[in-house]
Amino acid sequence: MADFEQPGFLRELYLSLLDFSSGLDAQSDQTVQDADNLASIFRAGAQAFARLLDKPPKSDESRRQVMSGKVNIDDVEYSLNDEFKQNTIQLADNLDLDELKAAELILQAQADTEILDRSALAVAHINFHSHRKNTLGCLRLILTLAIDDDNGDKVVSKLRRAISAVANAASGGSGDRFALGRKCLNGMSDLRRWITAIEEKLQGASIIGLGEVPEYVETLEFQITSLAMQCEDLGVVLHHLAKLGYTDVSCFENLLATVKAADKYDSILVFYIPFYMVSISRLASSEEQGSFAVARSLYEKITNSAQADSWTLRYLRAATIFWWLAEYSGWFIEPHEQVTAAKLDAEAEAEAQSKLFVASLKDGAFDFILSLCGDVRSTESTDPLRSSLHQWLQRKAPALLANSVQFSDEFRLTLSEQLETSVDAFITNMPGNLRRLRLEHDESSRIRLLQADPDQQELDLEKFLLIISYIFENRPDAARAFWSYPDANWYGFLQWSLKRLTTPRACAVCEMLISLSQGEGNAAAAHQFLLDEGSSSKSRRAPSLGWAPILRELRYAAEETVSATGQPQRAHDRRARAPQSVKEPEFYQMLESYLRLTAKVAGDCPAAQSWFISQDVPPVETFLLLCSGPTPSRLRACAFESIRALAYQQSAANRGRFWFVIDSWIAEGPKAPDKSKNAVTALVPLWSAEMILERIAQGYEESLSFVNLLTTLLIPAEAEGPLNDSLPFPESLGSAYRMPGVEPYVDFVLGRVFAGWTQELQDVQQQRFLRLRCLDFLAVCLRGFNESLIIFANQSTVVVDSAIKASSLATYTKIHPFARAMDWLFNDNLLRVLFETARQDPQEVAKAQPESLLVLSVLRSIEVMLMVLSMQATHFDVVRPVVRSQSGARSAQVANNTYSSFEEVILQNLQFTVNLGVYATTEHPALVAASLALLERLVVSPKVTSLDVKDHRHRTGQSKMLGIFEVNDEGARIGNSLVHQMLPDSREAKKGPASPAYAIKISILSFLQHCLESLPARPNLAHRLLGFTCAGDSIEVDPNGGLAHGHSLFHAVVNIVVHYPSSDGFGLQSWLYAIRKMAFEVLRVLWTSPLSAVYAMTELRAHGFLYGQLANQTVITVDTMFDGRTLTDPSFLMSEAALCCNQCLRERSRLLGYAAAELKLLAEERAPTLKAQTVSALLGRTVLDDGQTTVNPSIFELFDFSEIELGDEVARPRFGLFGDLDLEFCTQRSAVGHDISDLESVEQLLTLRLNHALKTVEVSIADEKTVRSELLRSIEQLRARNHQTLLLISKLATLKAWCQLLVLIVEVGGLEADIKAAFVLRTLQLILPKLEHFTLHHAAEAVELARVAKTILFNIDLESASFGRGQAGDVAADRLYQLFLVSLRGIHSPSSNPELREMFYIICHRYSVHLAERQDGVGSLSSHLIRAISNAGEALMETVCEDAHVGPGTSSICALLFFDGLLLLSQRDGSSYVMDSLVRMNFLSLAIETIKRIPADLQITAAQDVPMLLSYYDTILSLLLRLAQTRLGATHLFEAGIFQCMRESGLFSVDPDVGIEMDDPNALSKYYRMLLATLRIVTSVVMSCGPQNPRTIKEARNLLLENRASMSTAFKRQAKIGGIRVDNVGELGDIVKHYVLLITATDFLKYEEGQDAARTSVFTQFT
Repeated sequence: MADFEQPGFLRELYLSLLDFSSGLDAQSDQTVQDADNLASIFRAGAQAFARLLDKPPKSDESRRQVMSGKVNIDDVEYSLNDEFKQNTIQLADNLDLDELKAAELILQAQADTEILDRSALAVAHINFHSHRKNTLGCLRLILTLAIDDDNGDKVVSKLRRAISAVANAASGGSGDRFALGRKCLNGMSDLRRWITAIEEKLQGASIIGLGEVPEYVETLEFQITSLAMQCEDLGVVLHHLAKLGYTDVSCFENLLATVKAADKYDSILVFYIPFYMVSISRLASSEEQGSFAVARSLYEKITNSAQADSWTLRYLRAATIFWWLAEYSGWFIEPHEQVTAAKLDAEAEAEAQSKLFVASLKDGAFDFILSLCGDVRSTESTDPLRSSLHQWLQRKAPALLANSVQFSDEFRLTLSEQLETSVDAFITNMPGNLRRLRLEHDESSRIRLLQADPDQQELDLEKFLLIISYIFENRPDAARAFWSYPDANWYGFLQWSLKRLTTPRACAVCEMLISLSQGEGNAAAAHQFLLDEGSSSKSRRAPSLGWAPILRELRYAAEETVSATGQPQRAHDRRARAPQSVKEPEFYQMLESYLRLTAKVAGDCPAAQSWFISQDVPPVETFLLLCSGPTPSRLRACAFESIRALAYQQSAANRGRFWFVIDSWIAEGPKAPDKSKNAVTALVPLWSAEMILERIAQGYEESLSFVNLLTTLLIPAEAEGPLNDSLPFPESLGSAYRMPGVEPYVDFVLGRVFAGWTQELQDVQQQRFLRLRCLDFLAVCLRGFNESLIIFANQSTVVVDSAIKASSLATYTKIHPFARAMDWLFNDNLLRVLFETARQDPQEVAKAQPESLLVLSVLRSIEVMLMVLSMQATHFDVVRPVVRSQSGARSAQVANNTYSSFEEVILQNLQFTVNLGVYATTEHPALVAASLALLERLVVSPKVTSLDVKDHRHRTGQSKMLGIFEVNDEGARIGNSLVHQMLPDSREAKKGPASPAYAIKISILSFLQHCLESLPARPNLAHRLLGFTCAGDSIEVDPNGGLAHGHSLFHAVVNIVVHYPSSDGFGLQSWLYAIRKMAFEVLRVLWTSPLSAVYAMTELRAHGFLYGQLANQTVITVDTMFDGRTLTDPSFLMSEAALCCNQCLRERSRLLGYAAAELKLLAEERAPTLKAQTVSALLGRTVLDDGQTTVNPSIFELFDFSEIELGDEVARPRFGLFGDLDLEFCTQRSAVGHDISDLESVEQLLTLRLNHALKTVEVSIADEKTVRSELLRSIEQLRARNHQTLLLISKLATLKAWCQLLVLIVEVGGLEADIKAAFVLRTLQLILPKLEHFTLHHAAEAVELARVAKTILFNIDLESASFGRGQAGDVAADRLYQLFLVSLRGIHSPSSNPELREMFYIICHRYSVHLAERQDGVGSLSSHLIRAISNAGEALMETVCEDAHVGPGTSSICALLFFDGLLLLSQRDGSSYVMDSLVRMNFLSLAIETIKRIPADLQITAAQDVPMLLSYYDTILSLLLRLAQTRLGATHLFEAGIFQCMRESGLFSVDPDVGIEMDDPNALSKYYRMLLATLRIVTSVVMSCGPQNPRTIKEARNLLLENRASMSTAFKRQAKIGGIRVDNVGELGDIVKHYVLLITATDFLKYEEGQDAARTSVFTQFT
């Protein structure tokens, strides 16, 4: 029971009822189950609903307790400050509420003050009334469902039992069935008194000085509106209760007394009417199993003339009598036993009832009902013509009071249904009175001809017909039932009403038919009915109503109208009835009705449209003739609407004919049909296009209709397809008297009407409606232009000029209305009106309905601005130059040339951006989306967000736009309001992406995401709305702000990720993932940007974000459903399921990325406890704050995405005949190598190519359908290819994030040795199969896994016990061995790339070195490795050799290290295979040749590349050194010419004081390092070959001898003798040592002495 009192519970129940009613399927088992669940809730809360609007009254005891400063609420004691006590007392006084309850409301309200931007007192008022409104709303909805038998017996019976439980609770368990009804009726009386009291308080507010306090007045106005809405709900509840039998005679008598005493016709009185009428139907009717005695008693009471004066409103009494008679007279239609028992005189009764009926009409019964029907309609949906007819007919009842509230759609529907019941009863039970009514009307019509004042005529039958039109308005289902039963009373009444029509009655009948023609099916039925009536009327003398008579009447009026201008009158056929003056106002009204009926039926029924167009005398020309003379403006408006209806959805050819006729009429004047010569005769009045357009622009209705007509004609025909490559009018239009095109009409709509006439309108609704239609016209002009055609012409191979339907692209560009419309959009007058339209009172916008004129006009103006921003580059760069190059192609210039972009216009209206922000806080999804989209464009625009350093109001270095939002703290207020938009809504789970709340969330998140991604390192509006404080080029967290207290938009985004589901219970859904992904992206930008990372990471950690997300992860399997499909579904890639899977992977990658960032930050912060908890969670066990442990998917289970197999690459389609088409500019290369195609551009380009082929007969007309089908299949194949590419990209991104996290766990996770070893082994077990698979098929993925394996090898102690002997050691050894084998196979895999091989080289080197350096016996294992290398064959060695010599980047170094490790292992194993392979591959010769280039390469290498080059040389020299350290290797090196290469390199001959010339400040030190490495090789070769190899000794001696000077210098520098002082050259000592060793090994000194002696001997001999 407590749940019903909790804030939000009833709201959720109300939304659930709405969802249930909107998706109700009586045949569904789920519907029955849902109905049972809802009924259970009502039964459980029967007491709460039975209390209805009861509230505890004020109490002295409670007041004393509040004033004491201590109160107990929900078992918690609170201390109250003075402000809280004051608010509590004021709330209690305002609501007549117990003070403790008021204190509870104030306490609850404090949580929402920032979100609603209201004080706690105002929020408490809102919450109080919202709770009452939701209570009544729930009761109203379940009653609405329960009274509808179409909902199925099972559903209805369950709901009715729940209502019975509520009714029983209302009676206190006494079984009084009618207690609930009486309580509702009393509640309405209480509400009426309360509203009256508040209205008086509001009127007195100005007197006591509170009228200028905005919140005080706003709160009072809110209460009045809310109470009125509660009263309306009670009225509907009472109506439904009466239909279910929960009210009795006493309820009606109480209501009758209330109605009698009513002294004004206001909305509260109207709220009673549905219950009033249904009570009359139940009590007076003979069909409700009622009592005639009761009916008779009430009949006498109501009709008693003695009590007539007790009624304040006579017309209300008259309506009551009419409603009662309509039902009561049914007792006397046929003999009834209760009537017979009463012994009444049937004839006398009938006569009395007839007199009462006539008297009720005279007293205004129909006037009141007519007023009632018109007043409950929305003011924005009011039809001007019907309103005019209504006002003319209604004479005896006033209109509703101006301060009355708007009525809801459900109330209007309830009233219409009840009125239908009463009217049906009248037609059925009182046919005689109905016939007498027409006879009397016809007689009065004849008399009226002799009267001087025609307005004295009583038109009750016309009123009755107009009432019927109101009843069926916006009720297509009821109209469908009307047409479905041609034998029913309603249909017969319609046929009867069409006979012997007078002019006023014809108007009313047309209005009735218009209401019955809503929807295509109803319009078709009405069309057939009028066809039948029109044909049958030919044989009748009395005039009837049908299409044929209507067209004859319109043609006659058209000719009479033209003749009235002074032109020769055209002959016309005599009509069957007597002539009637065209100037009679009623006649014009009838013509307007005919035209409106034509527009309605033809607009909704294609068959009617075709019938009109096929007439011998074109109706369009007739309608235009009607507009040519001195006819009323409204008649011309109706004519334009009729033409618009006929042109709606017509083909381009038919619309072209419409354009020619209208343009000819505008430019040349009317033409009357010449029947004798089958031609047209031009009429020559004083006529000009300027005159007619000026006349059209001067009338609201006329200009509105003409703008609508032009808009319809400019909408591209559906047959044109998505290409929009044709002009929406004939290219030669107007060429006979002006430049071709529709420029005059664009100027008319945008210049005369929108920028001119709308500013003069005083009626706000008219102004909004007309501006909205002008904006629609403007949007059509912009949207209909395909700027892609220009791109195709410049970048594709298609000859666009010959492919498009326009004669040429230049013509298309020049005369398309886009060009002129864009010029107008930079006109100062138009911009003023545009921003005036867009800038409305945000509170009024928020309160308005989504389809209201206010919201739609604001929305359309914003959409136009978005289109301008999107298309202005095309206009300025392409279209405008082309247009201006045609001299004389334009009329007067309209654009302000000082504007170079629309952003400059925005800068002059920068305050408007705040309006956009406030609009985003409304509950109108389309407006929120458009506002945020425009705001986003402005936020990322450099022109709008340029820094402002001049305005003293803004902070220095802050953008202009952001500064505007800082004024009055608007940014914070908007951000707080957006928090409310992001709250969970139960309807989202049921309605999905169609839910308004979902659409709003998507718009908000899209705005935040794109703004943050565009400006991640710069404070912008997104940061401000999220709750951050923007200070210059940084952001901060206000300690007193919402972000610091956990109530901000940032936290709302976090809650979306934390609480929003990804599955609907049947599988993962793309629409659910879409919103989660966007929220994740917002957070990702925040935690990765240096600007916000520290704040974002802190807040996310405080909320346990990582732990919650890990627990909610779905482990993907082959059975996982994505949008209803599994991964193995053949159509998976073709469907939206692929996108769902892609979003799932993207979210997973973001989560893993966040985990990595968190782990890295914890390591930097030296927080071992938190780091241990994080690693534990990643390993599958989360430790909660209370010490308990929960299990969640571990990082190993989150490797599930690797099992997603996408099959072979989807081939790029060949496009059949168009395979030569270049689509490169429509594609974008992806990170995985595949391209992603822009399907929209591809489709348009293929359509262009097909059009070109059809024109050049490359494709025949007969084959067109086949070719189009093939192209569609090709596009679907491209779609599948796109989906596959997106999945591959996301899979790779997820793998990278997973690998990065795994690496961090190994590197900084702080795992203990044994845990770390187990972690490593499990990792290897997991990744090795995938690594092997990816190596063969997906190199990019293999690189990531190989990087993980490399990191593991370098971050574990391979000498630890875990990798030693024993079972564990054997397992570890096996894993490492398998890794080596996989790496080995990957090196020479055909699909490998240098980056992947580099990883494998390092892995193999690390493992080889490990095995070679181990002290325990590993001979067997090393032998296996050598054997594996041998089995790999020549391909392996060739690949490594090639990489070692010409590999990019560090690949060559890694390849050399690979050889180095293998040589070390070979030496340990005693194998010569590797060395023999190197010799066989001529690797040694190439390696030695490299030494020659060392000095030259270093001299020409840039400084930044020197370290890499030196590393390469160090590696290759190290490899040569390892070779030189064995006898066999030294021999191979000697044979390869190592000494000759050393000489040629010049390294030994370089001056040791200077070194090698290179771009490096440490050149000398690096030279010494290089010299030492080469010297070591030479020394090792000599030592390995030994003294028994004289050739080696000789070459070494010669090398020393040739470079003796360099060697001597090295000795001197070591001894610090002479020369340049050399410091910090550590290699010099080693160089000297190796020289000494080499001298000693070669006995160089002795050899040198021998050489000197020999030279001396030779010299002596010579001398």
